[in-house]
Amino acid sequence: MKNLLNRLLTPDTRHLNSLLLALLIISVSVCNAGKTEAEIKQDEKNAEAKEFLDNWKPYIPEMAKGKVTYGVSTVAHSGAVSATINVASNAPANFYQFFRDIENVKPGEFYELSMWIKTENVANGVGAFMGIGALDPNPPFDRIFSCDSERVTKNTDWTRVTAPILVPEGVHSLRIIILLNGTGQAWYDDIQLKKLDTFKKIKEGELISVNVTDKVTTKQFIGFGYEDDAFFFNDENQLTNGAQYMSPEDLKLRADRIEELDPSVIATLFWWDAISPSRDINKITYDTRKMRDLIKTLEVHQKAGAKVFMGDVHWGWDKDNFTYNEKNVEKGAKEYANLLKYLIKDKGLNCIEFVCVSGEVDMVFEKLGGSFETYLKAVRILRKELDKAGLKNVKIIGDKSGGFVWLDEIVPILDDQFGIFTIHEYPEPTQVHVVDYRMKRTLDIVKNHSKPIGKDKNGSVYKPTFLYEIGANKAGDGGAASLMSPTYDYGLLCANIAVLGLNNGIVGGSVWCLHSMYYPGYNMMNYGIWEFKDKDWKIRPVFYGYGLFSKFARPGMLPLKINTAPVFTDFSSGVLKDKNGKYIFFAVNLSDKNIKAKITGLPKANFEIYEYAKDRLPKSGDKLYGKIAALKTGKTINPANKSLQVKAETIIMLKQK
Repeated sequence: MKNLLNRLLTPDTRHLNSLLLALLIISVSVCNAGKTEAEIKQDEKNAEAKEFLDNWKPYIPEMAKGKVTYGVSTVAHSGAVSATINVASNAPANFYQFFRDIENVKPGEFYELSMWIKTENVANGVGAFMGIGALDPNPPFDRIFSCDSERVTKNTDWTRVTAPILVPEGVHSLRIIILLNGTGQAWYDDIQLKKLDTFKKIKEGELISVNVTDKVTTKQFIGFGYEDDAFFFNDENQLTNGAQYMSPEDLKLRADRIEELDPSVIATLFWWDAISPSRDINKITYDTRKMRDLIKTLEVHQKAGAKVFMGDVHWGWDKDNFTYNEKNVEKGAKEYANLLKYLIKDKGLNCIEFVCVSGEVDMVFEKLGGSFETYLKAVRILRKELDKAGLKNVKIIGDKSGGFVWLDEIVPILDDQFGIFTIHEYPEPTQVHVVDYRMKRTLDIVKNHSKPIGKDKNGSVYKPTFLYEIGANKAGDGGAASLMSPTYDYGLLCANIAVLGLNNGIVGGSVWCLHSMYYPGYNMMNYGIWEFKDKDWKIRPVFYGYGLFSKFARPGMLPLKINTAPVFTDFSSGVLKDKNGKYIFFAVNLSDKNIKAKITGLPKANFEIYEYAKDRLPKSGDKLYGKIAALKTGKTINPANKSLQVKAETIIMLKQK
């Protein structure tokens, strides 16, 4: 426990007799003169425990007393003691935690919180993890959002987890939390809060230097797109009271908008219910409505030439029937391969180029009934079966969502099985810089744990990394309301993630999702870039902001590295060069200040200016409603001769003529 944040978490001292697992008598000596080595070590333990007890508080729900034990243990990663939480098997589900507030932090400071966690028999929940939250500056100082670390479950040796946070405007302190959600015991040690950087706030009229280099960030760029799935064609969306709800005009409007956005990639879902309505892996049929709807959805994107990412999901299935549990995994992986053979070879849907074994695997796989071992087995069987079927070009996805623990472990084991890595990003609006941190961390893991697939003038080339899902979460909201898809700001945030991806070498991305619709059971999935029919298919602003990327950032273009000074968290820029040597440049200003960008490295040529701004978005009935051309200003600029004006809260795209 050396180099800690003043040591570890501790319980309220009123509960010590009943709560401490390894009771350490607090009796700190003034000096060690005349003491044995054992006595000196005991003093060290006592000092660490006292520091722990003095600085951390437990959250003890009344209903959990007698079933949850908080304390200090001599099981330690370093030093003498660690914090521990032990939850009995009959304890109610809850987030059991210690917490501590850190004062005197300043807006613009960027921190990384790290910790080592060890677990024993942790199950029946999301596991042991930590979080760091910004506190509202006014009493009662509620958290306004939090960033969580990876989860550690089952029987796991000491594992390092991290959580980054950018201190937003108006925040006076941070709250550090260690948690156990589930049953079993966890130990927490070596908590360290490290300041990585401090970012300035943009001033009105600030001049920013933007240098476009000739360094290519990736030669594997495949473009941007959206999630679209077969649920649109189910009865909940197509019928009302048994009567046809979707008219031919509705279907044409949807198809026309997809054509206008021209997505290069599409993410879609395969529900196992489509081939196993009884949710029995031993009873497979392709003669189902859901299967026909899936084929219908894929045909749209096959015709448009999009590359499809397809992940399988098991919503509503119980653990005993889960396709990839110990009992079912071999048959389940083979049936998944059979489905892909049917879709690609029999139905000609070769748009399916990337397939995932359970999307968001690090967050859901074990909860569904699988294990780390059955995941490895499923991937290996799927790869073997696809190769046997002549589908070697279909790449298996190495996916991550919640953290890096699974990715750290899986990449070196399954490097020869994976063809692409994917990540999911839903930052809170004040935390967009965290996306940059997480992209870099993911790319570093791939470089450190996988073998190069080639070399170029910049060094080794690795398998590509793709943004499987792009979105945003608004602090304080939950559920469907948390995704900011109806707002203007959401368009800015999604564009910012796309730009950060270009500058980091990410090969593309997919926004969740195409449009609002009902999922089975009349559950409204109220996300997307336009509304459902009950709101007259109203276009949301993100249609235009992110549409600039899906329409103009084309497969095969070369993203180039951009260096910016000063570095701000709410300004980003990206650039692409096409095969003819022409450039497209993007600038995203999330701030409420107008700025100027002095751009170097672009050719001395005229560029058309497109602008995503509140006063440029067309309204229903306008001639350019539903057209990305609505953002075309009719103005041109030669950035080699003149600074680019970037208004507050806008996206600028420069397209070389």
